[in-house]
Amino acid sequence: MALKNDFNLLDGFRVIDQESKSYISQLEFKEIMERVLGLHFTKDEIYLFYKRYDKDNDGLFRYSDFCRVV
Repeated sequence: MALKNDFNLLDGFRVIDQESKSYISQLEFKEIMERVLGLHFTKDEIYLFYKRYDKDNDGLFRYSDFCRVV
């Protein structure tokens, strides 16, 4: 997706924020990674991902967090 000429971060975030809530919980993140991308993570891996990239530690992955990751 990122290799497309018209790719932008907001479109990338919308792929994983399918309910357009502007955030993704840890459970939703795990489910989306499996369903959309075919990637499987353990609960510990998801926890560590959120610990590193959820800068305000609210347990939600927001667009601002996504921008720092991508």
